[in-house]
Amino acid sequence: MTSEPEDGAAEPSSVPMPAVWSALGMLLGADGQTPSSWPVVEKTGAGARYLQAVLFRTVAWCEAQGMVLILLFLGAGLLLGLFAAK
Repeated sequence: MTSEPEDGAAEPSSVPMPAVWSALGMLLGADGQTPSSWPVVEKTGAGARYLQAVLFRTVAWCEAQGMVLILLFLGAGLLLGLFAAK
């Protein structure tokens, strides 16, 4: 008799993790921990939301400046066309 499960499927815990990931986990001190036990997960999530808000505000500001430039160029083109027309 063999000690394999009868259905032939390997359990998720018996699948070996690549050596690179286990070495990285040991290097970061996360060996044997789950993400729910890391306090940095909540802090990282809050930081990510803050950075996302800053990014959105920055993009909105840039889009607004672009629209102002377009309106200025349109106005300059209209004035140039008005006074330069023959």
